[in-house]
Amino acid sequence: MRLLNRIIRGSVFRVGSLLLQIALTFIMMPYIVNSLGIRMYGFWALACAFVGYFGLMDIGLASAVVRYVSRALGANDKQDVNRVASTAFFTFSGLGMAALLATLILAFLSNWFFKSPDESKIFGQVILITGAGFALSFPMRVFAGLLNARMRQDLQSLTSMLRLLVANALIYLSLSNGYGIMALALSYLAADIFMHTLTAFMAYRIYPGLQIRPSLMSTASLKTLFSYGGISFWAKLAGIFQFRTPPILIAIYLNANYVTLFHVGARLLQIYSALVDSVASMGGPMYSWQEARGDKQALQNSFLHFIRISSLFAVFIGASIVFFGKDFVTVWMGKGYVTSYYIILILGAPTIIAATQGPAVNLLFSISRHRFMAVINTVETVIGLLLSMILLPYYGIYGVAAALGVSTLLCKSVILAYYTCKCIEVPGKDYVRAFAMPNLKLLAAMGFYFYLISDYLKPTYASIMGLAGVQMLLFIPVIYFFVLEKEDRIALAGVLKARKMGDDPLSAAHPADIDKDASCQ
Repeated sequence: MRLLNRIIRGSVFRVGSLLLQIALTFIMMPYIVNSLGIRMYGFWALACAFVGYFGLMDIGLASAVVRYVSRALGANDKQDVNRVASTAFFTFSGLGMAALLATLILAFLSNWFFKSPDESKIFGQVILITGAGFALSFPMRVFAGLLNARMRQDLQSLTSMLRLLVANALIYLSLSNGYGIMALALSYLAADIFMHTLTAFMAYRIYPGLQIRPSLMSTASLKTLFSYGGISFWAKLAGIFQFRTPPILIAIYLNANYVTLFHVGARLLQIYSALVDSVASMGGPMYSWQEARGDKQALQNSFLHFIRISSLFAVFIGASIVFFGKDFVTVWMGKGYVTSYYIILILGAPTIIAATQGPAVNLLFSISRHRFMAVINTVETVIGLLLSMILLPYYGIYGVAAALGVSTLLCKSVILAYYTCKCIEVPGKDYVRAFAMPNLKLLAAMGFYFYLISDYLKPTYASIMGLAGVQMLLFIPVIYFFVLEKEDRIALAGVLKARKMGDDPLSAAHPADIDKDASCQ
């Protein structure tokens, strides 16, 4: 399988996995919340927020594994592949033990968060199960990294899709039979074990000579992994604090019920951001290849193509979420969740703007300029959390949403765009022409469409899906033929026809230069 075909195949599977996740979220979240109750689901969201902090223990090693296994493959050095994999596996195993110890401590201290002994006991048990699953995931990340190094994101996405299906089937069976939050946690744990086992099996099939033994651990490899992963860890650290801390602040100042209301709105926007990123990340391998060859002009052109295409996708989907969101949340979760829509409304514009900059983020990671992303993510997180603590006592969860929105606008609009253009020497007027003008045209047309259909929109699936379907049929041809420029259509056609190419120009590129740093996903 040629490298470009792997990139396309991986992108398709990644989008497919996200669409499956979106569909299952829409179907299962109301069922889970109604089965558990709003307060108990708040416990679940809070436990996930706490355990999510264990991701800090990754310290950037997962992306480093992909980087240096790819380099070893490029050099056809199977012994180095085994050294890197063994070093990472046993290092991750130690980190997993540390995560398990942290889980035990957190479960023991659960009575700090809840006055009721029964609620404290339940929360501690949920923490134990979810934390154990997270600890297990550490050593298994090596096998996912091995698949990525081979550009087999299709297989990794396939295992993720199977995990989603298994987890949700178990959740439905357990909750429908009257089991509660413990069954929810155990269902995810069982699905995770299934996914990790399948991923390890696939890795050994792809690497027939793979050996993971303590004797193959290397001090030099360990230093190299930590050196490369440090900056990625920094960027990831800021991201974890940014998205995991708000539910904890809400639980402290308010209660678990408000955690659920905030989570529903924020979750929809997180899924939206992941979907847009799956499109923006398609340019990553091409950026690395062009940068490695020193082809600055091609790099600039590719970035402008992707920023235009990706931003149009982001604006089209994002504006639709904002417009249809209130009626969708009402029919999806119930009338009592209108508050969740107001979270979407407050965070909508900042999230859309941040999503349009996906190609810029992807570019910086692909050409090893990700230190800037670490700095800007840190600034964004600090501003957001400080503003949250100031506004939350006065405006509740709306204050938290406003704080996060302000910090995102400050850091992910002008500053990020300016730095990216400076890195690859793209004139500001070319960037504005590529980014701003097409999106202004699109927003004007969508605003007119939304005005025409506003009287026909009702809080029913038939109404929402019907009007959204008409929108797709009308706007996709308009965007392709009248908003995109001719060179964009040529570029898209070239990617889609890549499977028919007899010679893959990327096949000569170094694998380590083609792979995108996993930490920016």
